[in-house]
Amino acid sequence: MSRLKLLRCTVCNKVLFTNVEAWYRAEQAVLRRYVGRLAASRGVPQSILDPDDVVQDVFEALEIALWSVNNPAGWLRTVAKRRVARAHGKMRRSSADSADEYLVTGRAVLWSSLVDPDPDIEELLSAQLVWELIARLPNRQRQAVYLEYVAGMPRSAIAERLGIAAATVGVHAFRALRALREALFSNQDAVDEEAEAIKRALTPWRPAEFADWGATWWAWTWCPCWSGLPEKTEITHLMR
Repeated sequence: MSRLKLLRCTVCNKVLFTNVEAWYRAEQAVLRRYVGRLAASRGVPQSILDPDDVVQDVFEALEIALWSVNNPAGWLRTVAKRRVARAHGKMRRSSADSADEYLVTGRAVLWSSLVDPDPDIEELLSAQLVWELIARLPNRQRQAVYLEYVAGMPRSAIAERLGIAAATVGVHAFRALRALREALFSNQDAVDEEAEAIKRALTPWRPAEFADWGATWWAWTWCPCWSGLPEKTEITHLMR
């Protein structure tokens, strides 16, 4: 059995914080302020998104992904930004006139994912969900909402193509948007869970920090008396 040799600060001689704990001690206050500012800029109230909850979730995710992350500081902000964007998206989906935005956005995300080597998983799954939901709509609703909001046809041209009145096209499109909005909102939690499962599956496995795996290992280390970010330090294992 092996144990990790305790690393001490060269300034104060206290035992250093290591790995995720090091990043949490150094970055959690900064990240909380960042999330608060970002949420406020997007009009997301704390009743919908609590910065403390976001920080907790982000650091739990870092604990899983740390071994494959080269820049934890940037990674933390990127994931936190996605959490804010997700909350903003849920808030928009609850408004009656937002579903049309997701039709256009969904198409753009699907196209960009073909060339993006690292697409946003949540956005991609949401975009796929949009098209699945469109396929389940009644025929006239599906035709009206697709031709108007995806193909960009004016209602007069849609009415001529479908052989119905322009006002009827508007009724079908309104009902389709309402159904899509409700379905998107009710399915978003499942999308989020699926995205997290995919991320976990894609995260390369690494042996645990305290495993007996060679004579040396590395850890991110940090002490409150430091002014900078955590440092990546080589450490040793002592055999019992």
